[in-house]
Amino acid sequence: MQIINRDLVDLKGFVNVWQEHSVIAVAGQKNVALPGNSEYRVGQYMITVYVDGKHQRKGSDYVETDSKTITFPLGLHAGAEVYLRWQVPFTETLTGNVKIDVANVLKDIPENGIGVAQVQGLKNALSYVDELAINVKDFGAKGDGVTDDTGAIQQALNFVKGEPSCKVLYFPPGKYIISSGLIIYSEITIQGAGHNSIIKLKNNANNNIDMLSIVTTGNRDITIRDIKIDGNKEYQVRQNHTTCIKAHEVKNLLLDNVMVVGSLIEGVYLYKCTNVRVTRCITTGNGFPQEDASGIHIDTCKNVLISNCISAENGFHGFIFSSAEYVIMSDCIANNNGWDGIRLQYTTMNCKITNFLAYFNFRGIYLTTDSNTNSITGSTIKDNNLGIGINESYDNSIASTYVLKNNTGIEAVAGWEVNYVSGVLFKNNVNADTTLPGDAVLTPMGGTNLMT
Repeated sequence: MQIINRDLVDLKGFVNVWQEHSVIAVAGQKNVALPGNSEYRVGQYMITVYVDGKHQRKGSDYVETDSKTITFPLGLHAGAEVYLRWQVPFTETLTGNVKIDVANVLKDIPENGIGVAQVQGLKNALSYVDELAINVKDFGAKGDGVTDDTGAIQQALNFVKGEPSCKVLYFPPGKYIISSGLIIYSEITIQGAGHNSIIKLKNNANNNIDMLSIVTTGNRDITIRDIKIDGNKEYQVRQNHTTCIKAHEVKNLLLDNVMVVGSLIEGVYLYKCTNVRVTRCITTGNGFPQEDASGIHIDTCKNVLISNCISAENGFHGFIFSSAEYVIMSDCIANNNGWDGIRLQYTTMNCKITNFLAYFNFRGIYLTTDSNTNSITGSTIKDNNLGIGINESYDNSIASTYVLKNNTGIEAVAGWEVNYVSGVLFKNNVNADTTLPGDAVLTPMGGTNLMT
């Protein structure tokens, strides 16, 4: 980003910018005036205030006296560095110092400024606009673990929805209590400061709440990262259906470093989504033992990448794929789940699972109801009641995998399936390495026999 000093530039209708101003305070100074050419309007635009690099809270640290003055009721210390920045939609011709939020588009502009004639040349270069982070606390969210922040957060989301230059909503560390679902819109990023930024459902909330709800038709380009979502299951009616994150028909969805706990139906439920990435996420403690709640449910989704995730101690399954296609999962762990570490069902096909660790689940991996042409390689399935279960599924392959210390290693239920194995090491399974009743068949690939 770059400061452009110019005399007169008209960018109306094709880009948004923000203006900035900085001063060094004298001892006891309370008022900081915005420059005379500022286009800021109280209540219409949004301003962000920093003192000595620390973000200031509106109402407690400063007030907006009018559109030209920021007041610090307690006064400033000598030498305090005050930095102000505010968004300016281009609805009119602007003058003065304006910072354009654009990367790699200003390199050919002379440092001594640009004129109106040069502005049109920027249009084709504006391929990427930096996102400004909007602080949810600037809309009145407290994050104190007591106040119901639902309205304030939704107000912030609605604001970000309507601001093309501001698509990141930032949650500083804190516990943000909500009483109903939050509606997430296209092109928005929910950004926390790590798992100390918590969105938590209030005690005894109403039934069937989707805490982060992305269900509007046509949603796309949504990111949720570095945050914790807590369904607070211990203080809900047990029969309620609560999801922490629910997304329907979203194209281009990223969940990164998100912790999901305490839902009553699914931690993360994705339905008919395409081009999904789930990375570095933890889903744990969703539902109660062997009751209907799984960590991550990929339902009728296509082109999904899941990596470096942990799903543990969920009531039903760690991971569940239903009618999913082309899911690639690598370097993930499922442990201590009430039923399956990972379950593939309802014609899930063409999925690849590599370097997967499943332990202390009822079943480590379960393929059922016509799931086909999926592969499991380089994995370790240990200390489960059943290592790998296959039921009415076919043309799946299991290769280079350890099946250790389960009560039963691999069990294929009677059916018409043929599945394939290669280089599977069985060791110390209590009852049997394989159980193959009926006409179920495990066929070694490439002439390689099962290894024991």
